[in-house]
Amino acid sequence: MELDSVRVGYRSRPEGEAYPKEIVVGLRVRNLGGDLLESRVPLLVLSCTDNVGTKLAPPVESMLGPWSGAPDDRQSGLCTASFRIAPAANATKLLLRADLSATIGRERREHVVKNVPLRFGEEITTEPAVFKIVALERLDHPVGDVPFDTVIELQTDSTESFGQIHLLNAEGKEIGSGRGGPSMMVFQKGKQQIFRCTALGPGRAVTFSIEHYGNVETVEVPVKIEAPLEGAKTIDEVTESERAGRSRRPASATAPAATMKGTP
Repeated sequence: MELDSVRVGYRSRPEGEAYPKEIVVGLRVRNLGGDLLESRVPLLVLSCTDNVGTKLAPPVESMLGPWSGAPDDRQSGLCTASFRIAPAANATKLLLRADLSATIGRERREHVVKNVPLRFGEEITTEPAVFKIVALERLDHPVGDVPFDTVIELQTDSTESFGQIHLLNAEGKEIGSGRGGPSMMVFQKGKQQIFRCTALGPGRAVTFSIEHYGNVETVEVPVKIEAPLEGAKTIDEVTESERAGRSRRPASATAPAATMKGTP
């Protein structure tokens, strides 16, 4: 895993809160050695200060997900961390030491199940797991060529690791998006995994293409970052080209070779 670039920005908070704005640090990583999967605690901050000694409290949240500048590159990602205490007004640099971790998947295989009726209780049987349709929801569109979407909620008791779930019509054309797109979410409910997929338009039956990973590991790397604060913008002011990574403020960063350990 390589630390590619760092960006620092600000996010305004709702009026009346104790801290009027947050500072947001974005770390772009690449060459993960496998497909980026979910990561519950991607950034463990050891210390974060500015160059005049202000200590920033631990981040209120940190997330690691696909990088919008390369949505098809599954071995790259963007980690963001939000801090409530902002640097001093006369500070020029942010100094951060942290452990960055990413869960990655290898040995990806695709399992295809054709002509699955879209009805409550229907089971989708693949080699690694059985999925069950536990909810169906219709989302109407007031405008457009497609009258409504069908939201499908799948549940499995399997603890195996899965990637994207694609929905196909009878001609093999995709009618839904995989993980990382706006039409799929995955979350835990106790020991069960829940997947929410959106099929574009109505459909009585669809083909499910489900990705499964035979090897899942956690990649960990300690990072030491020195990022300039001059010119840091409010997040709302950042242009689309900057969000896509085509204009990034450089930072000096060191990232030793990644160490691997098995996922618990």
